[in-house]
Amino acid sequence: MNEKKSQLYEVAPLKLVQEIGNSIPEIWENLDMIHDMRGVNGIADWPDEYYMCSMTFADNHLLCNQFNLNMFQIMHFGMALPALAEWRKNKIVYVFDRTMETELTETKDVEISRDMMLRLPYRCFFIKTTTLKVRESTLDGFIVNFSWDTRRQQEVVGLTPCFGDVALETEYLLAENGIIKMTGIEDIDPIPEKENLKDQFLPSIYQHAVNRRKVLQLILYIISENSDVIPENEKTRSYIYQKKETAFAVKDRHREIKRWDVGTRKGPALKKAIEAYKYKSDKSTAGSHSGKRPHMRRAHWHRYWTGSASSGDRKVIIKWLHPMMIGKLNADEDPAVLCQVG
Repeated sequence: MNEKKSQLYEVAPLKLVQEIGNSIPEIWENLDMIHDMRGVNGIADWPDEYYMCSMTFADNHLLCNQFNLNMFQIMHFGMALPALAEWRKNKIVYVFDRTMETELTETKDVEISRDMMLRLPYRCFFIKTTTLKVRESTLDGFIVNFSWDTRRQQEVVGLTPCFGDVALETEYLLAENGIIKMTGIEDIDPIPEKENLKDQFLPSIYQHAVNRRKVLQLILYIISENSDVIPENEKTRSYIYQKKETAFAVKDRHREIKRWDVGTRKGPALKKAIEAYKYKSDKSTAGSHSGKRPHMRRAHWHRYWTGSASSGDRKVIIKWLHPMMIGKLNADEDPAVLCQVG
């Protein structure tokens, strides 16, 4: 099995939906029925283009009770059933080059507008990660899906972390004054400045908050103007929730996965450039204490406006600027050298 196929077989949501479907065969049809019966018999109502409304902790427990899930099932996937049910219908997966993922997740946060999120090509997809952790466990990635908040009557974006045979409860992002906000994140913000809290007080909550912010950087890159995103198969296509009579049959098989590779062209070149810089920097500055040491400027986001407000096509464009070498390594080199990553 080649490396690309082995990565696909390790996609956590596929394993989960297979296990759920085998143990509770009727569950997916019943979730589809809830969508079709929204607004009837006490079920909340929401626009047809959303598979499910956003679920509170209490809503998820009611859903688990409806399907008679045991405690093991509730802990392993019960809090993420709507996200898993929607993802299984299109099985879109974004796989990031490891170097690109590392540099992107270390990029400083930037404000995300609702309009920017609406440029995403799919309404539900899975971002596979290799560098994010919760305690000692490595996250396999996040399911990202658009949903509807019936209380606020507005669109929200759900993030569902997955690792191994576990899908954690979905967290929702909502827009306030056009800017995406993470609910409850305000209570987490001070923790990085208090090392004792970060290490001892609610460490998993802190890590989840950090990981949510990091996966937002990966989402931003997908919609950035200079993204490096390549479909594994040209037949990869967009998906909008379809009713039973028009929907394709879902078998939950590996061949249904539609994969997009991210950073496969720029990532290796970026890794090579960074390693070459570190080697030359260490060699050229060994034993020397004179002058300012050359350094690598960290990656950052660049935002700018395009279009005309009068014509109605004015919008913010975002680009990711990769690490840049600042300063001379020796007398023959330019004072600022850009990593050539394509």
